[in-house]
Amino acid sequence: LVERPALFIAGKQDPTLQIVGAQALAVMERTVPGLQKVVLIEDAGHFVQQEQPQAFNCELVRFLDGLPQAAS
Repeated sequence: LVERPALFIAGKQDPTLQIVGAQALAVMERTVPGLQKVVLIEDAGHFVQQEQPQAFNCELVRFLDGLPQAAS
């Protein structure tokens, strides 16, 4: 199980999502207790970070900024 804070980002047109189906996202929400957010980016497929880099980076930075700061 992934218990750490987790973010799932995928392209909305990713063929992998079409193969596994929408129920896979629901299963992931139950099996990854640390999952905080699922983001499906418009106009992107399997290589979402290359196809929509600004949208991907925005979501990633937003997620990382929301994590608690570690004590130094």
